[in-house]
Amino acid sequence: MSEIIKVYVDYRMPHDKDTLEKEFSIDGVADRYFEQNIWYKHDSCKNYDEIPKYLDFALKHFGRNIFAEDAIKEMDSQGFRPATHLEGYAFVKYFPWLQYQFKMIAVGSYMYYGDDDYDYCIAFRSKDSKSILSYVWFYGESTSETRFLFVKK
Repeated sequence: MSEIIKVYVDYRMPHDKDTLEKEFSIDGVADRYFEQNIWYKHDSCKNYDEIPKYLDFALKHFGRNIFAEDAIKEMDSQGFRPATHLEGYAFVKYFPWLQYQFKMIAVGSYMYYGDDDYDYCIAFRSKDSKSILSYVWFYGESTSETRFLFVKK
């Protein structure tokens, strides 16, 4: 099991690009995040509140390509649920340097785009020495290098 990391989550995240680009990088925040900023919780997260508190996180590296649903099932049996986008954002604020080491995703919430029928989850990574706030398709297979953020139930 991954190391447990305690992080305070206030369930707030800026909704304007200028503020987020100060926290990440100029041109490092995906425009799609602002096109439709409506988030839905994955079924495994629907019964959890968003009251500010400390949460126990696990940054899980599966070491193989894996689909989000399979990762969620595997971690559920160990007492964890996927982190939501707000929980992932709080984690990255505490540990911003980690996104320079590997891509991290939070699959506990997603944005739905009806025009292309995709559900997108938040991703934190780097490219060309820039920190990036982007997204990944929930139903896509993540590479073996990707880390998933989970929260102790």
